Amino acid sequence: MCVTTKGYSTVSWKSPWSASSWGARLLGAMLGWAVGVASAELLVYEGFDYEAPSELIGSGGNESGLIGSWSGDAAFGVEAESLFDPSFKLAVSGQRAFASAYGENRTITRSFQPIRTSRAYFSFLLRPEGELGAGAYGGWFGWGLPSGPGLLVGGATSNWFIETYGGGGNRNSGYPMSAGTSTLFVVRADLRPGNDEFRLYVNPVPGDSEPLVADATKVDIDVGTVNRFSLTGPGGFSFDEFRVGTSFADVLPVSNRACDLNGDQVCDVNDLDLLTQEILASELDVRIDYNQDGRLTASDRRWYLRNFLDANMGDSNLDGEFNSTDLVQVFQAGEYEDEVAMNSTWSEGDWDGDGDFTTSDLVAAFNEGHYESAAAGVAATSVPEPSTGLTAWLVAVAIVAKTRPRRV
Repeated sequence: MCVTTKGYSTVSWKSPWSASSWGARLLGAMLGWAVGVASAELLVYEGFDYEAPSELIGSGGNESGLIGSWSGDAAFGVEAESLFDPSFKLAVSGQRAFASAYGENRTITRSFQPIRTSRAYFSFLLRPEGELGAGAYGGWFGWGLPSGPGLLVGGATSNWFIETYGGGGNRNSGYPMSAGTSTLFVVRADLRPGNDEFRLYVNPVPGDSEPLVADATKVDIDVGTVNRFSLTGPGGFSFDEFRVGTSFADVLPVSNRACDLNGDQVCDVNDLDLLTQEILASELDVRIDYNQDGRLTASDRRWYLRNFLDANMGDSNLDGEFNSTDLVQVFQAGEYEDEVAMNSTWSEGDWDGDGDFTTSDLVAAFNEGHYESAAAGVAATSVPEPSTGLTAWLVAVAIVAKTRPRRV
C-alpha cells in the first residue's frame, strides 16, 4: 500500500472553560445578549482517539469539553479507522465506536460541559454495520440526548429519523439507510423555555452554509439541561466525529485529508495518479473507497475527479475544460499507443485509468460530450507529432460525429 496521509490537524480546539478564555467569553456573552446571537465556538469534540481494538467503556477523560469516561454497557468497542462523510470533506481523526447486532437493548453514555447557549449544533457520523434489522426489536440504533424526555436520531431498516428518546413523536427524514454507508448528521437545537426546537440536516456538505430547510423538525419535547449524550440500541452500527458548537460551521470543519493522498497538503493530479495506482493494484483502502461500495474501482477515480478536482474526462491540464489544448498536451507527451505498458498518467492521456494512453481514452472522453468545438479545434490548432497523433485525433472526432445522437 503506497497511500499516505498526514495526521489530523484541522480542528484546533480551545477549552471554553480555561481561565484565559473567561474575558473573551464574557465579551461574547455581552455581544450575544445585545444582538441576540451567540458567538461561534466549538464546545465539545469526541474523535475516539483510543487504542483499537478495545472496549469503549472506561475510555476518555476530561478533554475537549468532555467529562469523565464512557459508562454503561460493555457491548460497545473501539475499532480502527475513522468514518468519512459522503463528501469526504469533513475533518476526521482517531478511530470510531462500534457495536455489533445484539440480542437486547444497550446504552453507553458520555458527559460534557452543560450547554449554556440558547442555540447549539451537534454533528456526528453513523454507519449501519452488518444486516439492517439484525438484533433485537427490529435492530434499531442511534445517537441521543437522554435528558428529560430526550431526543434520538437513528434508524432501523428504512429511513433515518428523529424522535423522542425511548420512542414516539417520530419525524422521518426521507433519507434511506444503507448498510456499510456512512451518513453525516447535524442537529440544530434551539433551547427555549417550554418545548425546544430541533432541526435535523442529513448529509450537509462541510464548508457550505446552513440549509434553509431542515430534513426533519421536532418541536414537541423539552430536554432540559443538555450535558450528556448516548449511543443506544441493539442494531449493529459505527459512530464517529461527535462535535458540539454554537454555529453550523463549528461542527463541520473542512479538511483536505481525504483527497491529499501523497501528504503534500495539496489535492491535485499527483493524488489522482496515486489513486489510479491503488486501483490498478486492487488494494482496498476504506479511506479511498469514495463511492463507499466496498470496492476500489474506476468509479472511485471518477468520483475523485469530479468532486475534488471539478474536472471531466479529457481535461488533462485540469483547467475545467476539455478542449484542443488538452489534446495537444497528451499527444506531445508521445505515449499514444507506444507499446510501453503502464507508463501513462492523467496528464499524458490515461483518462480511463488503465495506465496507458490509447484509443479507448479518446473514445471514453469524447463520448462524455464535454469537448468544446472538436472540429474547430482540429482545424485551428497546430498538429503535434508524431503523425499517429493526428490520425488518432481525427479518428476520435469522427467517432464523436458518428456516434453522437442526431437532433430531430
